[in-house]
Amino acid sequence: MPAKGQSAQATTQVETVTVALPATFLEDKAADRTLKPAEVAQYFSLLRGLRDLVGERWGYFLGRRLTQQDMNDKTEAERKVVAEAREKITGDNLKEIIANKDVEGYEKGLASVESARKALNKVAKPFREKMSPLAKAVRYIDSVAIPDGLKELGTPVQPRFSLSKWIDDALESAKKKK
Repeated sequence: MPAKGQSAQATTQVETVTVALPATFLEDKAADRTLKPAEVAQYFSLLRGLRDLVGERWGYFLGRRLTQQDMNDKTEAERKVVAEAREKITGDNLKEIIANKDVEGYEKGLASVESARKALNKVAKPFREKMSPLAKAVRYIDSVAIPDGLKELGTPVQPRFSLSKWIDDALESAKKKK
């Protein structure tokens, strides 16, 4: 606020900040450039958005995985019945069915497997209904949102056919821990 008897003057100052950013962000080969605060703010805003997107994707992934574990726990009896019914018509039992030419027994076994699968699907349906949108969200984020975000940040996604050194080292380290 101006003092009594003085007029207010509007002054405009443009602050500059020197920041080292990747050349791909600058869209030229110079790795350092003086940027306006608005450009820096926009870049960091994009980074925060990408961070939030990856966090959201990870949340969907964990939600799906926990729902899958819950489904496995609650459908254990039904899955065991399917496995036992399938075992009766596969492996050594199948050889025996073929040797005895027991087509009727094989068809009964197939019907048994089918009815056991229907019972399993009925119990698993509510879990699958919860998991489906989570899996679709992860797939969308992986195939559309993250590549678009990286492109916006100046880092387009390109196919890679060999591992970078850091991931190779990390995988080797994880293997040694086991």
